[in-house]
Amino acid sequence: MGMNVSRQVDLAENEYLKRFVGRDHVPAYNDDFWNSFLQYHINLPTNSQEQLSLDSRLESLCQSFIAHNLSSGNFGSLVNVFLVKVSELLALSDAESTVHIWQAFNALFIIRCLVKYMIETGSEYQLLQHFEALPVQSQDDGEVVEQGSEAVTVAVTGETRTALAKLIDGTKF
Repeated sequence: MGMNVSRQVDLAENEYLKRFVGRDHVPAYNDDFWNSFLQYHINLPTNSQEQLSLDSRLESLCQSFIAHNLSSGNFGSLVNVFLVKVSELLALSDAESTVHIWQAFNALFIIRCLVKYMIETGSEYQLLQHFEALPVQSQDDGEVVEQGSEAVTVAVTGETRTALAKLIDGTKF
């Protein structure tokens, strides 16, 4: 990945891809990382044989992603970055949008590859866990704290009780 055309065999050595599938959280606001990560050109598979070849080269990276995403939350960051790139496209002229189109396409392709792998190897519940995963940060005393889950006191009225129940039981989708 990077600015050059990436061969599929180079994917396992890519520093940005390793960081994305690794243990550490990459926040959506880390523009330097995401711009570098998404500025690449990969030859898309044009037939089933090329897709199988790509899948086999991505297998170990996808396994690493599955092992770490529930604590890193990097899939959620990628989805957020994709949504930002798409919303920025709406404000740009055609001449200005080339890089954003390229980055949004690459983000969507990565999302597609990861969702495909999760569907093929896991359950629907596990897929939802990866979409909803928040980054976990360990404190100095070894205690694990989930980021973004600070307690907030909210007065729940009768009107919002039904909406809250739908949100809690998972029917928000």
